Amino acid sequence: MMMGNVLPFGVTRDMKNVFLLIDYWQQATRTDMESFMHLILRQYGGRKFLPKEKPCTMEYGVYLKDPFSMETWDTPAKFWKKAAFDSRRETVALLFYGHAYPNDFLPVVQALAEKLRERYNLLPIAFSQNEDGDLKKLRAFLTQKKTPVSAVVNLMPFRLGAGPMGGDADQAVEILKELDVPYFKPFCLTRVSGEEWERADAVNPGEFLISILLPELDGGILTFPVGVMGSGSTEGEESVFPQLEPIAERVDTFVARLFRMLELRKKNGKRSGWR
Repeated sequence: MMMGNVLPFGVTRDMKNVFLLIDYWQQATRTDMESFMHLILRQYGGRKFLPKEKPCTMEYGVYLKDPFSMETWDTPAKFWKKAAFDSRRETVALLFYGHAYPNDFLPVVQALAEKLRERYNLLPIAFSQNEDGDLKKLRAFLTQKKTPVSAVVNLMPFRLGAGPMGGDADQAVEILKELDVPYFKPFCLTRVSGEEWERADAVNPGEFLISILLPELDGGILTFPVGVMGSGSTEGEESVFPQLEPIAERVDTFVARLFRMLELRKKNGKRSGWR
């Protein structure tokens, strides 16, 4: 309200458009990018004949998102009504970026989700950014008692709850301690193609820092690559930004190791999340 009293209407409109353009750019589905161009060309390029931009599909904070249907929910209870919770199975939480900028993780998220769903109930938790302040909602998703979680798989780089723009890693660690289940940290090589990865002797220093060293401060284990940069070709509503693609044998290996570790926990009397 104060800004509207101080700045001319045109300036406040422009500022609103800037924030909307940022949202379109980060979400980066084809619909969002079409709206991105329509907004610019209609309002600043004189192309009034173009369709009016659509609302951005971007969601903020921490929320539940099916990586196949793209449907979202704000509570596990609502999600399980659609996902058909099976009380005979353990539940694994999968954490991932809900947007596509600067790289689209969705193909790797889908590959992991598909393999995990063969054995487990999957709780897919999306973040608008890693250093999100909505860790209270993350705690509520992970620590609720009705459908307990037996493991957490996090595909995002950096520490949980903290990234290059700051955050609260200590609070995230407290959530993991409270949960007291294995915290798995497979990662994607965001600067390396499949061919380059096959020829490489090791992970480059940048990837090592953000995808291995920092996550291990939170207790992350099984930190090895499950995805590499793809060709960038997309279809339909997928992102216009470069896509990551899964390393199929690494995804299989990761899920097999996760399964064996959870079986060992049950043999040792650790039945967190097991019904």
